[in-house]
Amino acid sequence: MKKNGTMQQAYSFKAVKQQAANVAKVWKANSKFELNDVKIEDYEKILAEFDQLMKKIAGMEPELAELIIARRQTGKKLTRLNVRIRGGMRSYFGRQSAQFEQVSGGNLKRAVRLAKPAATQETPVLPPTAAPAAI
Repeated sequence: MKKNGTMQQAYSFKAVKQQAANVAKVWKANSKFELNDVKIEDYEKILAEFDQLMKKIAGMEPELAELIIARRQTGKKLTRLNVRIRGGMRSYFGRQSAQFEQVSGGNLKRAVRLAKPAATQETPVLPPTAAPAAI
């Protein structure tokens, strides 16, 4: 599932339209075919609605393509500035500062947690010894 809660598309709209046209053609040719809650008229109405949406979207694609390109270019500029500004804030406020943590998206705690601890001298584990014999 995508972040916006919609399902990811696993088919092409062109293929759906072609399949729907084939279904409608066969259904019309075989009028005895029935589906409990769907009639051929209902199906054709949905198919016509789908066609209208496809035409409307096709008419908007050139404008949308320009907007998508502009969004991508502006996003790149903003990302580069964010990196530079965060670096400057890290230098100015310090790596452990609340300000740097805020501009880092809260990743500072994770980065500190993932940092490898300094090498420590391990205390050797001695094997258990037997209890002294009773005298």
